[in-house]
Amino acid sequence: VSRKLTAQLTQQLASQHTHAIVKERILSDMIFLSEAMVEGMFTPIEKRTPEQIASLHFSDFLVEELRQADALVIGLPNYNFGIPASLKAYIDLITRSNVTFKHTAEGFFGLLPDKPVYIVVTSGSTALYGPKDFISDYMKFILSFIGLNNVTFIDASKVHTDRDGIINNALQTISQIELNMLAM
Repeated sequence: VSRKLTAQLTQQLASQHTHAIVKERILSDMIFLSEAMVEGMFTPIEKRTPEQIASLHFSDFLVEELRQADALVIGLPNYNFGIPASLKAYIDLITRSNVTFKHTAEGFFGLLPDKPVYIVVTSGSTALYGPKDFISDYMKFILSFIGLNNVTFIDASKVHTDRDGIINNALQTISQIELNMLAM
């Protein structure tokens, strides 16, 4: 359901901007942090070993891809009251001290340029914003942590209760979304 709805949302946004370039990243094969990656992330660039540099190549690529994007669309199925492991792996690869966030005396400061983020949340029976929703606050926090504060959730939760109705409501919401490129 999340892939169908994110495809519709991506098409909706792209249709509003004829010169849009859409890049799709399927996270099911996302790599996980390794010891070399973590060591490299906390080693000054000029002191990194060739292994650390190589291990961070994909993370560097993902960060730059995100930095260059005008908008972000995330399909987020709620798996066992949490986000999929592949999305957590992606977050671990793009959440980097002094790259996408920095610590200051006042706390953290996100370093990515803000842009619209659309998150299509799907679930079998867990309601978005309900008492068992542990993903929406986490996603708002982690995105804000790296500088992305303009987050919109599209609710396609509880599809086991009324699959067609829930999907149709989400599609209706998607059809009304307008991406204002001038605000970015």
